[in-house]
Amino acid sequence: MSPYKKTLSQRIGRLIKEVADVLYPRYCCICGRKLNSDTDNLCGVCFTNLPFTHFKGAKGNTVERLFWGVAEIERANALMYYDIDDRSRMLLYELKYNGHDDIGVQFGRIMAKDLEETDFFEGIDCIVPVPLYHKKLKSRRYNQSERIGQGVFEITGIPVETKALIRIKDTPTQTKLTKEERQENMAGAFKLVDTGRIAGKHVLLIDDVVTTNSTLLSCIEELKKAESVKISILTLALAGKHSKRPPHYSPV
Repeated sequence: MSPYKKTLSQRIGRLIKEVADVLYPRYCCICGRKLNSDTDNLCGVCFTNLPFTHFKGAKGNTVERLFWGVAEIERANALMYYDIDDRSRMLLYELKYNGHDDIGVQFGRIMAKDLEETDFFEGIDCIVPVPLYHKKLKSRRYNQSERIGQGVFEITGIPVETKALIRIKDTPTQTKLTKEERQENMAGAFKLVDTGRIAGKHVLLIDDVVTTNSTLLSCIEELKKAESVKISILTLALAGKHSKRPPHYSPV
């Protein structure tokens, strides 16, 4: 497509969107402000005030440290912090429980663009979203982690693999559990059903929120049953009482 035709197509698309916004106005899923044609799901104010981590895949960041001494991973990153009294909680609620699966795709793209100028995606062969139990998937109609993975794919081109790992245990909510109770709760929750799909590959394991790492550790345990697998971690949010100091922080 020539630059002229591409520009014309973009202008037409923008015009259609502006008309649609007049006929069918959209509102910020957090504060309720009316959205303009340049924004999706969140207004500019709410987006700007999200608690971004700014890790950008830096070595030794807080997410990576969750796995030190307990699981061998290549790298890890989270886009934002999750705070129960913050906009991030409302955003995750809309994504997981209120049918806004498009938030997952949107923020998957944002997560990928946040890491575009780093080597975070270098050598990664496929994306494996943390699976949902089949009854929960039927009720929710989509897997929020898979939708995040779709957004990452749209920027990076790394394919999403959903047939290698499944969830075989319907675990209760872990919100009020201790770290030890979470680990017990997640024991045996996942099963690797097709080793050939990931054997010898570098897998990017994607979840919406990481707190203590119990869910991801359970996934890693199964994925490691495939031969010569490497694993990296990418999550939308980091919850829990973790230090917000930047990687390699020094008080000196």
